[in-house]
Amino acid sequence: MAPIKYEVYKYSGLNPDLYHSFLNNMDLMKQNLYSVDLSTKYLYKAIDNLQDLALNAKGGSTGFIDEVHDIASRLGNEAELMIMEVALEQGTRFNPKFIKYVPDTNLQDFCEKYPGAPECSLKDY
Repeated sequence: MAPIKYEVYKYSGLNPDLYHSFLNNMDLMKQNLYSVDLSTKYLYKAIDNLQDLALNAKGGSTGFIDEVHDIASRLGNEAELMIMEVALEQGTRFNPKFIKYVPDTNLQDFCEKYPGAPECSLKDY
Protein backbone atom coordinates (compact mmCIF):
# COMPACT_ATOMS: atom_id res chain seq x y z
CA MET A 1 0.00 0.00 0.00
CA ALA A 2 2.96 2.33 0.42
CA PRO A 3 3.25 3.11 -3.31
CA ILE A 4 -0.28 4.59 -3.37
CA LYS A 5 0.54 6.82 -0.40
CA TYR A 6 3.57 8.06 -2.32
CA GLU A 7 1.45 8.77 -5.40
CA VAL A 8 -0.77 11.00 -3.27
CA TYR A 9 2.19 13.00 -1.96
CA LYS A 10 2.44 15.09 -5.12
CA TYR A 11 -1.02 16.50 -4.31
CA SER A 12 -0.21 17.26 -0.67
CA GLY A 13 0.39 20.94 -1.39
CA LEU A 14 -3.22 21.45 -2.45
CA ASN A 15 -4.33 21.18 1.16
CA PRO A 16 -1.71 20.02 3.68
CA ASP A 17 -4.32 19.50 6.41
CA LEU A 18 -6.37 17.13 4.24
CA TYR A 19 -3.20 15.33 3.19
CA HIS A 20 -2.21 14.78 6.82
CA SER A 21 -5.75 13.61 7.63
CA PHE A 22 -5.45 11.16 4.74
CA LEU A 23 -2.15 9.80 6.10
CA ASN A 24 -3.51 9.61 9.65
CA ASN A 25 -6.62 7.71 8.54
CA MET A 26 -4.50 5.31 6.46
CA ASP A 27 -2.28 4.64 9.48
CA LEU A 28 -5.35 4.08 11.68
CA MET A 29 -6.82 1.73 9.07
CA LYS A 30 -3.65 -0.39 9.13
CA GLN A 31 -3.36 -0.29 12.94
CA ASN A 32 -6.97 -1.50 13.26
CA LEU A 33 -6.91 -3.98 10.38
CA TYR A 34 -8.11 -6.83 12.62
CA SER A 35 -11.19 -4.85 13.58
CA VAL A 36 -13.18 -4.94 10.35
CA ASP A 37 -15.57 -2.14 11.34
CA LEU A 38 -12.83 0.23 12.50
CA SER A 39 -10.47 -0.43 9.60
CA THR A 40 -13.34 0.09 7.15
CA LYS A 41 -14.31 3.36 8.83
CA TYR A 42 -10.76 4.71 8.61
CA LEU A 43 -10.30 3.50 5.03
CA TYR A 44 -13.40 5.34 3.83
CA LYS A 45 -12.37 8.48 5.74
CA ALA A 46 -8.96 8.34 4.04
CA ILE A 47 -10.62 7.96 0.63
CA ASP A 48 -12.91 10.92 1.40
CA ASN A 49 -9.82 12.95 2.37
CA LEU A 50 -8.17 12.01 -0.90
CA GLN A 51 -11.20 12.92 -3.00
CA ASP A 52 -11.62 16.20 -1.11
CA LEU A 53 -7.96 16.94 -1.81
CA ALA A 54 -8.71 16.87 -5.53
CA LEU A 55 -11.43 19.48 -5.04
CA ASN A 56 -8.86 21.98 -3.79
CA ALA A 57 -7.57 22.74 -7.28
CA LYS A 58 -6.86 26.39 -7.90
CA GLY A 59 -7.16 28.05 -11.26
CA GLY A 60 -7.98 26.13 -14.42
CA SER A 61 -5.84 23.09 -13.68
CA THR A 62 -8.28 20.21 -13.15
CA GLY A 63 -6.69 17.48 -15.26
CA PHE A 64 -5.41 15.67 -12.19
CA ILE A 65 -8.90 15.12 -10.73
CA ASP A 66 -9.35 11.94 -12.79
CA GLU A 67 -5.93 10.74 -11.67
CA VAL A 68 -6.83 11.29 -8.00
CA HIS A 69 -10.13 9.48 -8.54
CA ASP A 70 -8.21 6.56 -10.08
CA ILE A 71 -5.83 6.49 -7.11
CA ALA A 72 -8.79 6.50 -4.70
CA SER A 73 -10.41 3.59 -6.55
CA ARG A 74 -7.21 1.55 -6.53
CA LEU A 75 -6.67 2.34 -2.86
CA GLY A 76 -10.24 1.28 -2.05
CA ASN A 77 -9.87 -1.96 -3.97
CA GLU A 78 -6.48 -2.92 -2.49
CA ALA A 79 -7.42 -2.03 1.08
CA GLU A 80 -10.80 -3.76 0.85
CA LEU A 81 -9.04 -6.92 -0.30
CA MET A 82 -6.94 -6.78 2.89
CA ILE A 83 -10.04 -6.17 5.02
CA MET A 84 -11.92 -8.94 3.19
CA GLU A 85 -9.16 -11.42 4.05
CA VAL A 86 -9.44 -10.50 7.74
CA ALA A 87 -13.24 -10.69 7.63
CA LEU A 88 -13.05 -14.16 6.09
CA GLU A 89 -10.58 -15.32 8.75
CA GLN A 90 -12.82 -13.98 11.52
CA GLY A 91 -16.12 -15.02 9.96
CA THR A 92 -17.17 -11.37 10.05
CA ARG A 93 -19.52 -9.83 7.50
CA PHE A 94 -17.95 -7.19 5.27
CA ASN A 95 -19.72 -5.32 2.47
CA PRO A 96 -17.11 -3.74 0.22
CA LYS A 97 -17.79 -0.61 -1.81
CA PHE A 98 -14.87 -0.89 -4.23
CA ILE A 99 -14.41 -4.62 -4.89
CA LYS A 100 -16.66 -5.36 -7.81
CA TYR A 101 -17.37 -8.42 -9.90
CA VAL A 102 -15.90 -8.04 -13.37
CA PRO A 103 -18.24 -9.66 -15.93
CA ASP A 104 -15.30 -11.23 -17.79
CA THR A 105 -14.54 -13.41 -14.77
CA ASN A 106 -16.35 -16.49 -13.55
CA LEU A 107 -18.85 -15.40 -10.88
CA GLN A 108 -18.55 -18.67 -8.96
CA ASP A 109 -14.75 -18.34 -8.78
CA PHE A 110 -15.12 -14.68 -7.78
CA CYS A 111 -17.57 -15.55 -4.99
CA GLU A 112 -15.39 -18.36 -3.70
CA LYS A 113 -12.56 -15.86 -3.33
CA TYR A 114 -14.71 -12.91 -2.08
CA PRO A 115 -17.88 -14.39 -0.56
CA GLY A 116 -18.76 -11.12 1.17
CA ALA A 117 -19.03 -9.18 -2.09
CA PRO A 118 -22.57 -7.90 -2.79
CA GLU A 119 -22.71 -9.83 -6.07
CA CYS A 120 -22.32 -13.07 -4.10
CA SER A 121 -25.39 -12.57 -1.95
CA LEU A 122 -27.57 -13.90 -4.78
CA LYS A 123 -28.85 -17.39 -4.04
CA ASP A 124 -27.92 -18.98 -7.36
CA TYR A 125 -24.86 -17.63 -9.03
